[in-house]
Amino acid sequence: MTTTINADNITFEKNNVVVTLATFGDEENLTKTLLVITPPTSTNQRETSASASEYGDFNTLLIDILGKFEDRITIDGWLITGLNPPSTYGGIDTHSSAEDKKTDLKNMFKAGGGINMHYEGVTFNINMDKLSIKRELTDNNASDGVFGEFTVKLTTVRGEDAI
Repeated sequence: MTTTINADNITFEKNNVVVTLATFGDEENLTKTLLVITPPTSTNQRETSASASEYGDFNTLLIDILGKFEDRITIDGWLITGLNPPSTYGGIDTHSSAEDKKTDLKNMFKAGGGINMHYEGVTFNINMDKLSIKRELTDNNASDGVFGEFTVKLTTVRGEDAI
């Protein structure tokens, strides 16, 4: 597997530990908290007063209670031995082996709290919600010394820590 350093790579940094994920896909999900009020559908349940008729066809009412949304990003990528690109933070990945990068990423997840993520040219604070790491069975004989050992799928929630 030959991987180039490009804009699709995502960098994570926490407590001066830097890990780059060679990304092959991401999905952004935005969710709002809405209060849904569904009026009765049976004519027996409808109020027949003048105030009730003001609502016309008894459409479902939606109320955006908080006016806020949740911003999640699900990322698919590889932890790659030999890929050690310059970091957005002025340094390089803390480790070059995929095994060590896996340990670093797991430690970031376990530690909780905010993690700096560089994504699409912007750095922002996230927290990892889910992390899945799958070992890839390879012969590890890439001619350029760059090969993937782990496929990673993680979900982040964008925001600031409250505590």
